[in-house]
Amino acid sequence: MTARTSTVLTFEFGVSDSSKKTWSPPFATSPGRFWQLHYRAHSQDSHDNCTIALAAIPNEQEVQLPAAWNERNKLTGTLYFKENALIGFGKIIPQPIQMDRYSLELRALGFSHPRSELPESFIIGVQFNNVQDTCKSMKYPFPTKPIPSSLVDAWAAELNKPSTADVQFMVQGQAIYANSSILCQRSEYFRNFLRSKWAESNSISNNNVTNDNPTVNTINNNDFHPATFAEMLRFLYTDQVNFDDDSSQESSARTALAILEISDKYLIGELRQRAKERIISSLTAENSAEFLFAQAWKWPDVKKGVFDYVVRNFNDVRKSEGFQRIRANFEAYPMAAGLFADILNAVSLG
Repeated sequence: MTARTSTVLTFEFGVSDSSKKTWSPPFATSPGRFWQLHYRAHSQDSHDNCTIALAAIPNEQEVQLPAAWNERNKLTGTLYFKENALIGFGKIIPQPIQMDRYSLELRALGFSHPRSELPESFIIGVQFNNVQDTCKSMKYPFPTKPIPSSLVDAWAAELNKPSTADVQFMVQGQAIYANSSILCQRSEYFRNFLRSKWAESNSISNNNVTNDNPTVNTINNNDFHPATFAEMLRFLYTDQVNFDDDSSQESSARTALAILEISDKYLIGELRQRAKERIISSLTAENSAEFLFAQAWKWPDVKKGVFDYVVRNFNDVRKSEGFQRIRANFEAYPMAAGLFADILNAVSLG
């Protein structure tokens, strides 16, 4: 029998600009049950109010069976705005969530608050109660030996092949072709998206076909660079990823960050892990501080790896040009005060 215990789970995400719409990376309360936090600068009821919402990302069972939502509905939770916890434990603005209302038709719940009462940067968060811990480890089917290059090349050749594709991605105006059967086999996100015809930008249709295949569905995506999107698809086809290894270490790190962001959106866990490992391995005394203060703080697990590197190598990091740029332009980094305090505290503790 599997042991089950109840626990509390908290997820927080920093909003660095209150005037812009923000989505957090996806996160899970149990295997296959993903969520995202969403911040909007203007609510539907008032231009002066902002909105925070908790959005459910349906899994395959929830798309097909209304009863599958019962597991989510068992949770209890609270959404909140919070002053930057790294700067000081300021006020918290909480609101309970009616978790039993979530369904395929109602995937997001939240509340509005006067934007004028919030600082320019702040934290949005959710605390789940009654989360069931099944004490079950995740298994990853890593191959026992390298995939033959001939097989990798053969699968790579099938990507972006209009004659056999049934999905056309329009990425910032550039067409990239793929086969839905491969995407559905390799990605739960695409399996749910394509089978239930999620409208990521309200534009999955057969009316915008730009090639000779009349069965192609066109999906618009302007969130990522075409090269990043193509590399994500290449991973789904071949299980391989290129982090721009032939370029400089800085360029490789930027590529890895872009891959991490897109794998977060499309819930590709193994690709995300590879990107995270590449980011950590690309850190230097010169680039680590700026990466921590400008980017890494957005993802708790990435932040921890970069933070630990900065602390371990602080004598060299603090002499770097990157560290000096942060000190000279403090206001450009929304979490700077708290990060500085945490670094100095960790260094002092040895």
